[in-house]
Amino acid sequence: MWFLNKTAAIIIFAAVLLSCGFADLRPVGYGYVPSDAETVLKDPYSPVSVYFDTEMEENESSGILKVHYTGGNVEGDLHWENNSLVFVPLSPWTPGRRYTLSVSGTAYTRDKRDIRLDNHIPFYALSRSPSPVVEASYPEDGASVGISPEEGRVELKFSVPMDRPSTERDFTVSAFSGKVFEWKDNDRILVIRAQKNLEAWKVYQWSMGTGAESRDGLPLARKVSGQFTTDLDRLRPSVLECYPLLFSGGIWFPTGEKLEDGLRPGLAIAVCFSKPMDENFLKQIRFEPGLSGRTERLSPSSLVYIPDRDPEPESFYVLTVSAGARDTSGLEMEADFSLGFKTAIPYLRIYSFSVVGGPEISGLPEQTVPVKINSALDRVLRYNIRFLYPFSEDARRDSPLRISLSSFFPADLPAPRLRSVDWLPLDTLEPDTLRMGWEGLVPGTAGEKHYYRLLIPGGRSGIGNGNGNYFRDDIEIMLEAIE
Repeated sequence: MWFLNKTAAIIIFAAVLLSCGFADLRPVGYGYVPSDAETVLKDPYSPVSVYFDTEMEENESSGILKVHYTGGNVEGDLHWENNSLVFVPLSPWTPGRRYTLSVSGTAYTRDKRDIRLDNHIPFYALSRSPSPVVEASYPEDGASVGISPEEGRVELKFSVPMDRPSTERDFTVSAFSGKVFEWKDNDRILVIRAQKNLEAWKVYQWSMGTGAESRDGLPLARKVSGQFTTDLDRLRPSVLECYPLLFSGGIWFPTGEKLEDGLRPGLAIAVCFSKPMDENFLKQIRFEPGLSGRTERLSPSSLVYIPDRDPEPESFYVLTVSAGARDTSGLEMEADFSLGFKTAIPYLRIYSFSVVGGPEISGLPEQTVPVKINSALDRVLRYNIRFLYPFSEDARRDSPLRISLSSFFPADLPAPRLRSVDWLPLDTLEPDTLRMGWEGLVPGTAGEKHYYRLLIPGGRSGIGNGNGNYFRDDIEIMLEAIE
């Protein structure tokens, strides 16, 4: 009985104090959901809250609750339910991520009391398993590497086995020509390579985002990134030498000559570099004047240029290798390389000309040559053309067919007919002497001179000796038929 009377007295005393304007000193009761540290919430949208044992001034007290993690604050819906300030995340809680419920500040009751709170309760959602992290990466941030797919690879080591699709999808790297993924160590190590060589002297940046998940569905705890530069090789390539090559038995052999001393017929040109070269160097060769042909790789650091045909006789060429020629590291030459050379191919020339039975004329006759024709006999003209250079067997068969003898004046003079062709291995003549016989020539008279024109076609499509020599221009020799 005395206890009830005492309680009633206290209540009456508090009422008196309030009615007299004294402060209400009763404590405000409160609690949290979750109430214990390291609690694991069961649902993706499980609410967290702070609750009170009395009605609160909601507007003035709403700012005391926040939820955050290492990546920042969590966005959510904050509202009052009776005397509880409730937070519901806008996006589902991330499994395995450690969140913190922070209640900090002053809350006010409707009966004019206040309470100062400063509590921080860590919790998880769905799982307490630690989120995966990248434990190591290659290359080191800011490292210098080569340009090969192996040297320029990115390698990541995770703390737990990873989900392949999400991890590959959330990996980015600048300027790779396609990505090739390789998994190792039970999906704890991921290697990313480019499909082709990287560009030299270029900065590449990569990142692994938090969209990557472990096999348990836990996202990567934090984004990781890095960069590297493909400048490990700093020595630019250069042309060391150029020299003629001879093809024999399916193999190219150096002739032992210098290109600057001349290029003989039937030879190709080797271009040697100081370093192994990329395939593009096969397209960096040009000639002035133009010399059509093709290039083939001789070795990792050399090529052969094979002309489609022999260069022009007695001509000067300039071989240029463009500065765009790259080595296997992607480095280009400092500047164009140029080398001038002449051809060791003289034009075909006439050493002497003679009509059988007449004097030998040295070189090409500059004046009309008189030829004696016996009109009483066969009216045959026989002459010898001695060339300065020997002819091949094929050229000996073909060349006489290109030489013509035609009537020149008067216009109604009958045309001669070819009677015989011989290459003369005589005692006093070399085998580069051609003897031709023509019949049907008509000698002139005192009142009318008769002229015939002997034509030897020149140029590349004209007479050639089969060894790269041909006449620069057409050769014309005027003949006067006399009795």
